Amino acid sequence: MQTAKPHLIVCFASSVDGKISTVRRDPVSFPSRNDREHLFRLRDSVDAIVTAAATIRAEDPPLLPSPERQTRRLAAGLSKLPARVVVSRTLNFPSEGRSFRPRDGSQRIAYTSSKAPGAKIQAFQEAGISVQVHDEERVDLKKAMADLHDRWGLRRILCEGGGVMAADLFAADLVDEFFLTLCPLILGGANAPTPCDGAGHSLETAPRLELVTVDRWDDELCLHYRRKK
Repeated sequence: MQTAKPHLIVCFASSVDGKISTVRRDPVSFPSRNDREHLFRLRDSVDAIVTAAATIRAEDPPLLPSPERQTRRLAAGLSKLPARVVVSRTLNFPSEGRSFRPRDGSQRIAYTSSKAPGAKIQAFQEAGISVQVHDEERVDLKKAMADLHDRWGLRRILCEGGGVMAADLFAADLVDEFFLTLCPLILGGANAPTPCDGAGHSLETAPRLELVTVDRWDDELCLHYRRKK
């Protein structure tokens, strides 16, 4: 019997040539205000936001909603603040940055592996973070998503990790919806990150998507896909 899992949404903004950052991994600033507002709407529709440690180290994005958005979340039957979840093989990220600092008792959960130092695990736990350690050398994303669903009651999750995490989520057949905003610039660079990095797929194993909607915001296109089952 298949384990229950949350409804998982992946969201990216990229250049027209499919890059989510430059070859130097500069913090992303090219999406427009329209795309940022779209991202806020997605954040405000979910129970939790999942990021990768590399995203926090590179950008440390502020993930929590403004007071006005908190009010809208409560009116929609959601918690005032989304849970914040980080996947990190070694817990190599700051627990007190904008992404993960404590706020009004909101849930903070970290999934890590056998590679995480014991002292780091203890420090995170003492900071009020729930640390779930997987025995493997990498975090088992299927197990983590099942845990978020079954133990924490998180039914709808937005992933704002990088291309490696997105690739792993697609490979594990965990993605339900995919949003991609194409921004009007060319970044180039063979080693610049893309929305889906990792080892890649063959044509036979490539995840298939179907287009749901297309929205145009001035020179941007927002593509909304869902996973074909």
